[in-house]
Amino acid sequence: MSGKTANTRTTRAKLHKFVWSKPLGEAAPSVGMSANGLAKLCDRLAIPRPPRSYWTRNAADRPPVTPLGPAPEGADESVVFGERQRASVRPRTRLSPKDRQDDLADHAAALATAEGVEAVTLRRVAQAAGISEAQAHNCFAGRVELLLHLARREIAALEALRRRRMARSTQGAPARRPVRPSRD
Repeated sequence: MSGKTANTRTTRAKLHKFVWSKPLGEAAPSVGMSANGLAKLCDRLAIPRPPRSYWTRNAADRPPVTPLGPAPEGADESVVFGERQRASVRPRTRLSPKDRQDDLADHAAALATAEGVEAVTLRRVAQAAGISEAQAHNCFAGRVELLLHLARREIAALEALRRRRMARSTQGAPARRPVRPSRD
């Protein structure tokens, strides 16, 4: 992937290897993109990227390369630079801010259930929801706010369940006579 020419074709596997070979700021110009554009392309094609501090660490201290998973639904295994990736473009879905928050909370809950709360990050939740990390930050300032929203939602659901149970238990019960104080 050295030197970009019009309509350069590659595969997701080669692009995965490429983004783990050097920092995105150095890699992106060789394919005619900005680092942000290459990061968004990787996100759209479900290609894992190195974490922020990856390149500042000694080679021995770097975490292992995250393996490449399957392509997202509707995406092709081939990538063509220089032409719009129609196969990888999802249909646009505009959700209200509240609906988007609830959608992200649903994905966060599924991730927390499957892998534990430690695995819940805005980046992972955004990938699961099929949106960019920046869009997730439009809904939640950070991981803590996302987890607080999720906790509040769960507490509200438990409270609603408790109230329904209380209402059911008092519906069939005989009416109580008020207790009158004794006149001693």
